[in-house]
Amino acid sequence: MDPKSEFNGALTRVGIASSPELPYFAPDVTRHFDPISVAVGVGGALLLAYLKGIQAEGEGEAEAAGKATVKWLRRRLSEAFSRRRGVDISEVRSAAASASDSLVAADVDTRAELLSSARTQFAGMLKAEFRLPSSNASRLSIAIEAEANRLMLSIGD
Repeated sequence: MDPKSEFNGALTRVGIASSPELPYFAPDVTRHFDPISVAVGVGGALLLAYLKGIQAEGEGEAEAAGKATVKWLRRRLSEAFSRRRGVDISEVRSAAASASDSLVAADVDTRAELLSSARTQFAGMLKAEFRLPSSNASRLSIAIEAEANRLMLSIGD
């Protein structure tokens, strides 16, 4: 599969995984939206936020980056619902490469800890900031983690 298709596929899969939670991510002023056109934008924003979290974890800056990431994610989700901005594949590719570099720089034990911590913190952020039920936040975090791992592995190919 060519890299562009791989990244588009990841955005679509995360978008589909996030579709039951779209109302949680919708800005308060958004009452009606087309879930199909919004899902890929939301999926892209979530995937990018997760990849940025892995990079921040790897650099030891996760706590400091957390609030900025939430603010960034809220803006990107708002843009997805208003369709002002789509997902740029090069931005996802760059985030995946940076996250992958952070993991490669860590030893094997630390790498596993970083990934586990990133998933747990991401699920916690979804629960705290977007009021997703625990089971929904966990399910979505696992789906995002799977796509992020797939993209990070494809960077080396």
